[in-house]
Amino acid sequence: MPEGSFHDAERVYGPLDEEVRECLINVQSVDPSVSEDGIYGLYELLVGGRVVGPITLAAVPYVADLVEEEVGDLSELLRLLGAIADSNDEVGIPEGSARAAVVNELPLLLHFLEHQAAEVRRQAVYAVAQCRQPEGSIHALLARWDTEQEDAVRADLLFALALLDSERTIALLTNANSHEATPVRMAAHFIGIDLGLPWKAKSRDDMLALLQVGERLDGSPWVDMYEGPLQALVERMWTQGYADAAVDLLTRALVTDFGDHQIDLDIAIESALNLDEDDDTGAGGSNARTSMLIALQRRVDSSSATTTE
Repeated sequence: MPEGSFHDAERVYGPLDEEVRECLINVQSVDPSVSEDGIYGLYELLVGGRVVGPITLAAVPYVADLVEEEVGDLSELLRLLGAIADSNDEVGIPEGSARAAVVNELPLLLHFLEHQAAEVRRQAVYAVAQCRQPEGSIHALLARWDTEQEDAVRADLLFALALLDSERTIALLTNANSHEATPVRMAAHFIGIDLGLPWKAKSRDDMLALLQVGERLDGSPWVDMYEGPLQALVERMWTQGYADAAVDLLTRALVTDFGDHQIDLDIAIESALNLDEDDDTGAGGSNARTSMLIALQRRVDSSSATTTE
C-alpha cells in the first residue's frame, strides 16, 4: 500500500462496509483505547460468533496490510487472521473462501514467526497453522520449535504442529512430557486428547501436579482458558470420548491441595454438572456422568459438614 494511504480513507477503504472501514481507521489511532476498540470491532464484524461472510473476504487484505506495516496491535491482528482462517461457518461466500483469503497472506505470516516479540510470534504461529498448508509451513514451524525459547510460544507450537502433522507431533510429545516447562507439558496433555492418545493414571497425576504450579496456557488461542485449565480439559475430554477419565481427573482434583495456586473448582464443578450427556462419544458416558454427579454431591456434602462444625 502506498505511503500515507492508511490515512486516505476514502480512496483506500471506499469499497468496504462503512463499519469495517471505521474500525480499520481506528486501529491506526495513536490513542491505545481507540486502537483497541477498532480491533474489537473488527473481531465482531469479521468473525463474530465464528461466522464469516462477504465483508470478511473484502477486509482480509486490508488487515494484512496493517500487519505488514506493523500498525496497531500486531499480535491481535495476527490472531484475527488466524480466527478467520479457523472459521468454517461461511454465510454468503463459497466454502473455504475465508481461509483461502488468509492463505494468500501466508508468506507474510511466516515472516512474523521470527519477530522479536514473543506474543507476536505466538499469534503468528496460530495464524500460520490455521491456513492448513503443511507443505508451505511445516518446515518453518519446526525450525521455530528448534530455536524458540519462550515457553508460551513453544506450547502453541505444539498445538500448531499437531494440527498439521500429527505423527511428527506424537514423537515430540514424549520429550515434551519429560523435559519441557509447565505450559508445554500442559499443552501436551490437551494435544494427547485431541489426537486420541491413551490417558493413563500417570497423565492424570502429571496434570494435577501442573495445575498446582500456576504457569498455564493463558492467552493461548488454542484453548479457551476463560474459566481455567481444569474446566477446559474436562470439557475437552468429555466431548472427545474420555468420559471416565474426565470424571477421574475432576474427582481427584476435588481432593487435591493446590496451595497458592488454588484453581476455581466451583466453576469446574458447575461446568461438569452442565455437560450434555449426548456430547460424550465414548462408551460408558452415562455411567461416567452418574459417577461424576455422585462424586460432586459428596464434595458438596463434605464442604457443608465442614462449614457447620
